[in-house]
Amino acid sequence: MTATDFHASFDPAGDTRSWPLTVAATAIARPVLDLLTGPQRAARVHSAYSQAANLEVGGQFVTLTAATSSWVPNGLVLSCTRGERTLLGLRPGQHAWIGKGEIRFPDAALRITGQSADLWEPSLARNLDLVSLAALAAGFRYLAAVLPPEEEYGSGFGQGTSAIRNDLLAPFAEAIRGALDILVDGLARRDRAAVLAATRRLAGLGPGSTPAGDDILVGACAALTLLASAEEPRLRNDAVALLELRRRISETAAAQTTALSAAWLTHAGRGEFSLPLLRLGQALASSDKPAILAAADTLVRLGASSGRCTLRGLLTAGQALIRRYTAGA
Repeated sequence: MTATDFHASFDPAGDTRSWPLTVAATAIARPVLDLLTGPQRAARVHSAYSQAANLEVGGQFVTLTAATSSWVPNGLVLSCTRGERTLLGLRPGQHAWIGKGEIRFPDAALRITGQSADLWEPSLARNLDLVSLAALAAGFRYLAAVLPPEEEYGSGFGQGTSAIRNDLLAPFAEAIRGALDILVDGLARRDRAAVLAATRRLAGLGPGSTPAGDDILVGACAALTLLASAEEPRLRNDAVALLELRRRISETAAAQTTALSAAWLTHAGRGEFSLPLLRLGQALASSDKPAILAAADTLVRLGASSGRCTLRGLLTAGQALIRRYTAGA
């Protein structure tokens, strides 16, 4: 469905005067378009934070984000700013309806409309031009060179503590490092069993609703997407296997983590990522040094550790895959 089709399908379905607060969405991720424009379905608020709220719709999640927050592959970007406590005062457990071009929250007297929103595509592969192995190799070399050592980087380059040595992650540091070693070795040696063993060790590892181990795996899925998009004959021949491995990582991890994190992993298994990660993937594929630096700096600032762990997964998996395809070249 095109953006024009989406706008044409909008049905206000009711007197807007009965809704004290109406907020417009400014951007909608393509994977949630059918939910928003289809028949009305019951939903509930799963979790709510100052800059985002997550809705559970059957077995799917839709994320609402404030105007200044990161765009996510299952999300609607709203025209509002962050909330004092939670976005738009939403609370976990509140009921909602999604469909016919809008989301209604009867308990909050809130209505979100999508009639003027732009449609965006979170598929990394669909946002890439021609990709060469040489450009990817140069891009990953530059990223490794500008990224401070794992023990030093934090919320921005040169700031704070590392993704693994962060206080919240300290109890999991040894397990994360051990699993990463297995993941890297498995990717470099074409050992699918080792990669999936590492996936099982990383899945659900860490605190919070989106554990650090899952973020690392999302980054690894992005690396697999980049290599599968390269034009060299040997990579074209392996593209199906690389994408199948991406799917297996996603499904394996999603089965043993939180419901919300499983949703992110499911999108990663389809090659769909947040806008900061997508932008970094584009920059790596074009070996654009200023863009790599800017995109990486944006990514590492996401969340308490999510962006940093995602970047670590992207870099370590990407380097392993580059070694695999350039060995002896």
